[in-house]
Amino acid sequence: MIIVRFKMLMDPKNRNELLNAVRNISQEVRKEEGCIDNLILKSLDDENELIMIESWKSRVLLEKHWKTLNFSALLGIQNLLGKPIQVEINKVTGSQGLEEIEKSRTGKKEISNEKGLKVI
Repeated sequence: MIIVRFKMLMDPKNRNELLNAVRNISQEVRKEEGCIDNLILKSLDDENELIMIESWKSRVLLEKHWKTLNFSALLGIQNLLGKPIQVEINKVTGSQGLEEIEKSRTGKKEISNEKGLKVI
């Protein structure tokens, strides 16, 4: 899985236009092949900071997305920002769930899941 994080600093005078554009782009991106999710987050510390997080099934499908009108629209909103978009691309090679938290909190080396299988 590939996770892409976009950090945007909104220009306050363009806030409504930018939020509407990002909302529309996000809705369209979610429909694309390979898109697992597309989230838009507003910072609690800085009212002008906006974060978009995209999750993709593969790098190939992400690169296909980079050639779409949706991605061109995202690049096009930079003129509404106070600074250029910051981009971070992360490749996730594995993921863990709640069982890892429980294992760490209890100090157990292994736990059993609901099917009786041991997780080490």
